[in-house]
Amino acid sequence: MSEHPDRDLTDLEARLGYAFSDRLLLERALTHRSYSHEVDLRETGDNELLEFLGDAVIGLVMSHVIHARWGGAGSPGDASQCKAMLVSRGTLSAMGARLALSDFLRLGRGEERSGGRTKASLIANAFEAVTGAVFLDGGYKAARRVLDRVYADLYDELLPRSPSAPLASVDGAGYRDPKSALQEWLQARGRSLPVYTVLDTSGPDHHKTFQVAVAIDGAPACTATGDSKKGAEQAAAREILRRLRAATEDGLSGLAPEPDSPQSISIRSTGGSGSKGVAPDSPDEGRS
Repeated sequence: MSEHPDRDLTDLEARLGYAFSDRLLLERALTHRSYSHEVDLRETGDNELLEFLGDAVIGLVMSHVIHARWGGAGSPGDASQCKAMLVSRGTLSAMGARLALSDFLRLGRGEERSGGRTKASLIANAFEAVTGAVFLDGGYKAARRVLDRVYADLYDELLPRSPSAPLASVDGAGYRDPKSALQEWLQARGRSLPVYTVLDTSGPDHHKTFQVAVAIDGAPACTATGDSKKGAEQAAAREILRRLRAATEDGLSGLAPEPDSPQSISIRSTGGSGSKGVAPDSPDEGRS
């Protein structure tokens, strides 16, 4: 059996913005069945029923968010399309990665050896289970506050302000912005949402340079620089999407460097300059 050596549930509660009255619920939410099979856990059990509950709670909260955002307007079809993006397995695993849930999982020896701590499916399941635990401990309002905290920027990125607004704007080059295009491409294939991280900022205040990394399925996939955070993110998204599409056209299942090309390339565009390093990616894990 395995528990992460740095496991501190107080730290996780801080990330959630919620302190449990019954800490055993949180323990249970983080316990994979492989661990419960190796240890007598009559007091806590594993997280599968909490995962089932959390799935329903997340769906309810996202439906509530969409209804409130659109003021009760729109069609069920439009709302379902938006909700599907917010509750997809890829999105749930990305939200779990934001909370670093892999640091807190309790896994059996075999699951640990097989890389369970980095499996997107296990992280998505744990995120659902933690949400279910918050709901049981504090009710709907507590669960809503936690999800609003974790999803905050995704509401603006994935949800149009009104049901009449398109989910993505298309122009002659393909899409208005590469970040939206990348998200849609990944969502359509059940992959995790990209996670953007600022690695470095340099230069004077009036002319800063930003270095940003974008990770997919938990693996650093591309870095780019630009004269704004948004510009660097767009440059990284544009390049990684190009490589993903090329890999798909070539019949490859994941992301790989182009043949006979260096691992890093540099380009300069109107929005600033950037150098992108692309590392191999792996397909999303199936549900465990």
